[in-house]
Amino acid sequence: MRVIRAPHFGHVGKVTALPPELQTVESETHVRVLEVEFDNGDRAIVPRANVELIEE
Repeated sequence: MRVIRAPHFGHVGKVTALPPELQTVESETHVRVLEVEFDNGDRAIVPRANVELIEE
């Protein structure tokens, strides 16, 4: 998958988890998120709406 919003815009990685519960993000909104491990080994939690699926 590739992130399509800042701060991880353009980073490519693999989804490691899809938590079912809503989480609060910086904007104080409650959204569904995914956990991702980027190709460089970093990990992040990203709103699901901020990613696109790609095939390699």
